[in-house]
Amino acid sequence: MFEIELRIQDIDQVQKDAATKSIQKLVLQLISGLDMKGLELIVYTSAFKVDLISFQRSKSIQEGYTEALFGSAVAKVISYIENNHQKYTIFVTDILFWALFNEEAKDIAVHTLHHELAHVHIPISHLRSLVEMTF
Repeated sequence: MFEIELRIQDIDQVQKDAATKSIQKLVLQLISGLDMKGLELIVYTSAFKVDLISFQRSKSIQEGYTEALFGSAVAKVISYIENNHQKYTIFVTDILFWALFNEEAKDIAVHTLHHELAHVHIPISHLRSLVEMTF
């Protein structure tokens, strides 16, 4: 089972606990029917770029994220091998955390989270299909 970690500035522990429960419930709804084997952690962070690069370095994997004139990443799935198992951690910027609790912006925050969860599901399903075709 995955964990939710909130690295959000300006919220106290009571708010953090309530938000974590709310996000966990949302994720469980979104992953219905999806293969989430290997999903370890979903991190909402106020230091998206710093935390993302730090995590990539800690796993000795290629560092980077989209940052261009046309836009910058607001969420990213990190895929890595740990103890011979494929693992996934999703990083999401705090802008989308706050959007989850704003009725006008909630849809884009939910859509983005669902999109990132699909990145976890698709590689697993794709790999399983390749193995079945091979054997």
